Amino acid sequence: MAVTFPVVPSGILGNEGGLLTALVIGAVFGFALERAGFGNGRKLAAQFYLYDMTVFKVMFTAIIVAMGGLYAMQSWNLVDLGQVWINPTFLAPQIVGGFLLGVGFIISGLCPGTAFVSLVSGKLDALVVLLGVFIGTMAFALGVDGIPFMDALYHSGAGEVSTFPTLLGLSGSWLAVIIALVALAAFVGAEKVEGIMQERLENSGLHLEKTVVRDHGAKYAVVGALVLLGVIAAVTGGPVTPGAALARTPASLAPVELADAVIRRDPSLYLVDLSGRGDALHLPNLHAIDDPAVAPAGLLPGMRVVLLAEKDTATDFLSTWPNGPSYLLLEGGVDNWIHSVLEPTPSGDWSEAGQAADQRRAELAAWFSGAETKPTVSAPPPVISSGNAGKKKKSGGC
Repeated sequence: MAVTFPVVPSGILGNEGGLLTALVIGAVFGFALERAGFGNGRKLAAQFYLYDMTVFKVMFTAIIVAMGGLYAMQSWNLVDLGQVWINPTFLAPQIVGGFLLGVGFIISGLCPGTAFVSLVSGKLDALVVLLGVFIGTMAFALGVDGIPFMDALYHSGAGEVSTFPTLLGLSGSWLAVIIALVALAAFVGAEKVEGIMQERLENSGLHLEKTVVRDHGAKYAVVGALVLLGVIAAVTGGPVTPGAALARTPASLAPVELADAVIRRDPSLYLVDLSGRGDALHLPNLHAIDDPAVAPAGLLPGMRVVLLAEKDTATDFLSTWPNGPSYLLLEGGVDNWIHSVLEPTPSGDWSEAGQAADQRRAELAAWFSGAETKPTVSAPPPVISSGNAGKKKKSGGC
């Protein structure tokens, strides 16, 4: 399981410490967005008209700070980037989604993240934007499984996880240096464009809300520091040994959780059969391996690799597998999968919750077998009376 903040060794923070770190970083990020004026939809929309490039400069600065810091810490073996989730490429849906996000951004002046900042600032238009985001998300979630063209689009253009260091053959630290220098040139160019567009719009009689830049030197100092950091990391950093101190014990995954993930077609799943009983498991895209010491080809960072094995199978072989994916072991082994999902038996629990659980297991079994769903819950057992109940009352008399 990937840790929230992948510092090596993982015991430095742990998952709880990682969550607290994320909370602090999120609070600082929100404060910075508000101070940068990102709660103002007009300032954000101005980016698309090129007379206020604050959004570009702030976001590009955030990118190079994060990139420079992460790759420097990776060079010094302080962070394992192999444990960081990287979205796989789905080219067509990402292009369509980016286009729709851009259209919504221009119309509303807000993106989902800045809408929260704007809402906290007390702006009602942000509430409308977030309501639209919620409605759109729900519509997509409901439609992707029921509308054929949406399902086809959702899974189209599938590719591997791609990163610039891999594509360009550069170390992350040197790439961070190059991007920081590109950012410096981009900042200078952005301010030139701002000046041209502001002059043009003011000559047409428009009154603009300008961002007052008080200290150009601070910006260049930040970029210079990042360039220096990248050079130091590239020169002094040792060979990267990601995952050296991370535990290799896989987390457990319940059979019903695996069934739900398969049904919703979780793109991060990679199923590995170590039991040799793949045909009996009724699982799609199951990769059978004979020698666990040799990792399957195609394991990528961000994948959730589920090991389907006999109960109590040792997993020492994972020390030779790649560090990028997270590894999960099917709880109770393949026999538990068969008994819990493929061939469930009624629990005998006659409560409403028990009957619902039995019916859910029947639905899962039907889905994986391709059979028609049949109720597994029969009528509850008869109530056996005790005492004089059921005896006929004598007629007459007192």
